[in-house]
Amino acid sequence: MKKRHGFVSNSSSSSFTCCICGARESGWDASWSDFGWNCCEHDHQFCCDALKVDYDKVKEFKKEYLIKDITEYAKKYPSEEYDKQVTQLKEGEDFLEECWDEWTEGANICELECPVCQFEAPDYGEIAKYLLKEYSIPRDEIFAEVKAKNKRRKKLYDLEYVDTICERKGITVDILIKQLKEEFTEYNLFLDSLRSK
Repeated sequence: MKKRHGFVSNSSSSSFTCCICGARESGWDASWSDFGWNCCEHDHQFCCDALKVDYDKVKEFKKEYLIKDITEYAKKYPSEEYDKQVTQLKEGEDFLEECWDEWTEGANICELECPVCQFEAPDYGEIAKYLLKEYSIPRDEIFAEVKAKNKRRKKLYDLEYVDTICERKGITVDILIKQLKEEFTEYNLFLDSLRSK
């Protein structure tokens, strides 16, 4: 048996990339909140400011979202605790944010506050998946173009893939986002399209 001497750490390094501007942060045993970032229920993590929204509307959205989610969960796993939470939410007791944190696994904002979910800013990773599915232009093909300009390059970034495809199609990323909003209207529907074959 091997013995370990000295300090032994179970810490792990975590890194985060802003899905909007590409800024990066990293730290030991860190989460996005340690850097003052936001994270929505669809796991868009970003350092940029969220949209300025009507917080009464946000509160109502969160309330309806939680009531629906908890009610559906309670059908599968009946519990007086879930019934109590739904009742408290309906009566307007002041534990909405606490309940939100618990049921959305730490998301601090909802989709109404998220620029990505409102089709105001791109998540280049998701848009790259959409463009690959839509146009079937392989990432290897785009990477070959990038590597021809810089032989030291080891990988293709989502931003480069998106920009190159948009350039080929004669549109900007902003125009693409507007088209996606018109086509899908809700971010959930856009995400569903990425999952479907």
